[in-house]
This record gives sequence, C-alpha cells and structure tokens, in this order.
Amino acid sequence: MVTLTVLRRRATLVCGVLFVLLSAGDFLLMILRHDWSVFSLIEELILAALGVGLLFGNGFARRATALLLVLVAIILPVGYMNPFNASDMLAEQGTAPSVTSILLWMVPLEIFLVFAIWAVDPIRRKKGPAAPTDTDAKP
Repeated sequence: MVTLTVLRRRATLVCGVLFVLLSAGDFLLMILRHDWSVFSLIEELILAALGVGLLFGNGFARRATALLLVLVAIILPVGYMNPFNASDMLAEQGTAPSVTSILLWMVPLEIFLVFAIWAVDPIRRKKGPAAPTDTDAKP
C-alpha cells in the first residue's frame, strides 16, 4: 500500500520530470525552427529550473509550482468559457460548443489540477498554539 507521503513524492517527481522534458522539447524546437525570443528563452529557463528544483525537493520550487498550478486552474476556465472565445468558435466552426461538452473535459482537468496542487505542496498544520507569539514585546 502506498502512503500519502510516497504518493506526494512521486507526484512531485513526475511533475519535475514533465517540466524538464517540456522545457527541453520547447528549447529544441525553438532552436530547430530559428524562431526564438528572449521571453521564450527566459520562460524555458524558469520552467527547467522549477523542474530541477522539484526533482531535488526544493521547497521554493514546490511552492512556485503550486502557485503556477493555481493560476492555471483559475485562468483555464475563465479563458475558455468567455464570450469572445465562443464568438471566435462560432465564426470558425458555425456553432459554439455546448456547456456540457466543455464541462465534460474541464471538470476532470480541474480535479486533476487541484490534486496536483495538493500533492506538490501539501497543506501544513501548525504545531503548538495557533496565535503567533510576539518576540519583540518588552515585559
């Protein structure tokens, strides 16, 4: 039986490997097509650094990856389910996608993103008193 700690560690490693492979593939395509810019180079370096940081278990890389996944989980539905996208699809295809067809793939993707956020950077519980102590207070 796999414990939660092992599951979180494996998910973090898989996410790190995917980031490194995605960064390397995009960088290779960027070089082969001779179509690169400074912004895309910086983006690939950040993605590769996050992937290597996840592979080594760096806390900052885990927190930054969780933040990136939260942003994707928020922006993806808002970006896809807006009137401008629907009008573009209506102009190209003749019909806009139905809400059920969008939700059919959007809901499992959002559930996966929430699970990935939890697996990469789990919620920490404070030990001891809940109120912070004031160390600068004078008696």
